[in-house]
Amino acid sequence: MVKKVITTPEKAVENFRSGVEASRELWASRTLAGAGTWETWYKLVFKELVPVLETLPEKVPGDHRANYVNRGGPVVDVIKDVSQAFYQAKLRAVREGKRLEAVLPAR
Repeated sequence: MVKKVITTPEKAVENFRSGVEASRELWASRTLAGAGTWETWYKLVFKELVPVLETLPEKVPGDHRANYVNRGGPVVDVIKDVSQAFYQAKLRAVREGKRLEAVLPAR
């Protein structure tokens, strides 16, 4: 049996506003928690990526395949390697109950 709730329009508006505010607070807390993880990942990627970007050969006009192989390939490899190491560190941190920064590999 469904219980019928009698409410006033004013009470409905108040309940709605409370729900919206609670949703905002939850979103903000989750976003803030994930931001540190992304910041750590980007720091690792940029530390590895900048030296690779400085050594890339010049673009070959009109040769898309050569540009991808010679310029895109090394960038993709760096991002892939850092991402794999980061993922393994996250798993290790969860298993060992440590902070992510404590188990990141030294690079």
